[in-house]
Amino acid sequence: MPLRRATAGGPSPELPGSRGARRAGGTIGVLQAAEAIKEIVGFGTSLAGSMLIYDALEMSFRKTRVPKDPGCPLCGARPRITDLSGDYTVSCGL
Repeated sequence: MPLRRATAGGPSPELPGSRGARRAGGTIGVLQAAEAIKEIVGFGTSLAGSMLIYDALEMSFRKTRVPKDPGCPLCGARPRITDLSGDYTVSCGL
């Protein structure tokens, strides 16, 4: 499964006015948690190698296959990202 960090070159940026988008992300967060649980326990159909696309306006989902990138800086043949710690900023607006 392609990782956001690998495809975009780093962690998600903090966008101005994105507070509401983070709340709406609850739907996606639940899906990510369910996928992690499926991978850990080994039950269900994995989304590995696929991308699930959610259209909130139409309330629909679409799944598409994504080929592995051999030049991926995180999981390719010659990874350049080897340390995942230290470059995420934790902030809370509460």
